[in-house]
Amino acid sequence: FVVSTNVGGVPEVLPSDMAYLSDPCVSSLTENLSRAIKERIIDHVNPFEFHERVKRMYCWGRIARETVNVYEDALNRPRL
Repeated sequence: FVVSTNVGGVPEVLPSDMAYLSDPCVSSLTENLSRAIKERIIDHVNPFEFHERVKRMYCWGRIARETVNVYEDALNRPRL
């Protein structure tokens, strides 16, 4: 489980059930860290399951396919 800021790419790479996202300030980070501790998130998270999920989401084959899709989409758009 991750407590991070809601900037810098983390919101785009981790599903919402795997992270608490905070504003980029000490008070917001502290609040979400406290929340994770109070809710004892660690007791409800299977790190092996999270690892497997991340591994499936970000394998190089999938990344390559998605990159090709982005380029093909761009090439198929009308030129300005």
